[in-house]
Amino acid sequence: MTGSVNSGQDNGAGGARDFLTLALRWLARSDLTVHEMSERLSAEGCPEPETRRILDWLQGRRYLDDRRLADRAVEKAMGACQGRQWLRTRLESRGVPGADIEAALSSYSSEREWQLAEKAAERYLAGIRGLPAMRRRQRLGDWLLRRGFDPEMVASVVEKHVPLPED
Repeated sequence: MTGSVNSGQDNGAGGARDFLTLALRWLARSDLTVHEMSERLSAEGCPEPETRRILDWLQGRRYLDDRRLADRAVEKAMGACQGRQWLRTRLESRGVPGADIEAALSSYSSEREWQLAEKAAERYLAGIRGLPAMRRRQRLGDWLLRRGFDPEMVASVVEKHVPLPED
């Protein structure tokens, strides 16, 4: 690695601070967005020009890749039966650019979201069988909304799985 990315800045504790090594250590633990990495480097006292060089180096070698991170998040969210809105909010909060979010969400169709909402509803309802129908409807709807499913979809799933009692 060239000296253009390693700063060797003193961290005030008597030791040299190698910001690139620190960034690589963070990435060894978990995927980070460009925004998250930038914030962490700034919090550690890395100068802005050095931060930009490190980010460029990491992106050039695909250590940092917001699109890849968003694609993985979609796969993980589908496996956990999370809705598109939950996922969008989560990625936005992590600083993923809108274009990367939209590209990743293109693989998460409305049909697939519907299937996952159904699956999630069935699992959830198994745990609240003994409750009255109106209470099950309310709890299921609230739970699916918190998981980020579309409100219209939630209403349809609730109606299908816990129909209103007939008078």
